[in-house]
Amino acid sequence: MSKQQGGYRCHLISSQVLPDSSLSEQEQIHRTEPDSIEGILFTHQARKALTHAQEKANSFFHNYIDSYHLLLGLFQDPHDAPTIIMRHLGINAEQITNMILASIHPGQAITLGEKHFTKSFRTAIFQTAEEAQKLNQAEVGSEHLLLGLSRTPFGINGSVFLRLGITADQIRDQIQQLPPLSS
Repeated sequence: MSKQQGGYRCHLISSQVLPDSSLSEQEQIHRTEPDSIEGILFTHQARKALTHAQEKANSFFHNYIDSYHLLLGLFQDPHDAPTIIMRHLGINAEQITNMILASIHPGQAITLGEKHFTKSFRTAIFQTAEEAQKLNQAEVGSEHLLLGLSRTPFGINGSVFLRLGITADQIRDQIQQLPPLSS
């Protein structure tokens, strides 16, 4: 990790991508993404959320990191942008956590070694970087992580946002109303 322009450039590289079980085989074949998420500049809060996602994967004995681990990891700090945004939209972190926990199953045993990123995780990260760029932000913040996750119409995250009635446009509007947050 190298510090640049007040943020940190994370080098998150995975040698293997697990298939996204929410997509048909045909959809998986037609999806293409770069092999890594290297080079994306994350704020301190976003890096904390990424670390929390890995911790969540560990706590469920999963040998992969999926986008729902990241969504769970976003709500560890009650003063961080994702928690504030969702609170403004009438949603609390416990609601989101309970919906995700009802949809997943723990693994069998602790797995050692590198955790792999699923396609839905990578998709969410790239959508996150796009959203930060659209908002003229040089760094990807935790608020952009939330926005990128909300754009995914499939899988567990898609189901959570759909059931809550929350759209990416609503989150984007909330981000634009936030006062500047310290990274």
